[in-house]
Amino acid sequence: MGVRKEARLGGVITSMALLLVLCLGGCGVGSSGAPTTVQHPQETTTPAPTATTDPFAVPTPGVPCKGGEWGGVIKTVGKDVPLPPLTVRGTAQNLDPEASGWDGLYISLCTGGTADGITNFIDDHMTQLGWNYGPAVGGCTCSADNVWSRTNDPRLVQFERHAAEHDGQVRWGVICYRKGVFGC
Repeated sequence: MGVRKEARLGGVITSMALLLVLCLGGCGVGSSGAPTTVQHPQETTTPAPTATTDPFAVPTPGVPCKGGEWGGVIKTVGKDVPLPPLTVRGTAQNLDPEASGWDGLYISLCTGGTADGITNFIDDHMTQLGWNYGPAVGGCTCSADNVWSRTNDPRLVQFERHAAEHDGQVRWGVICYRKGVFGC
């Protein structure tokens, strides 16, 4: 039995010595090689794409402001005053003539989206069509607000700048001024 204990003890000692050599060799102790570095891949996260929102979206599919005073979809007022997509025409009202002879026609409008979206659309499209935004010309007081005018065009156009937003719809209006004529 004594031989077996010694053989077992010798095997344990040999195993421990081998383990020690492997540990020291793996750690770089006693070796002439350069220490090794393990690189872990960096986690990268790609942000989710942001949704592009339609500035004229309506909360439910279809046309904003149905029924009552609201009629059909129109794309322009007059022959070439652009309106945002899915703009619905409401009632029209002649304004009291100004002392200087300018007559105004107010047309109520409703568009899906936001007031800022409408303002950006109007600013971009009116400018592209050669309209200039600034003080009224020709003696029109025009509610003491700036208007859109264009060379050789008898009209002055004023968009309502304080539109009412409600449930994804914007109720607003446009006034067309002409000397001695109601209409746009």
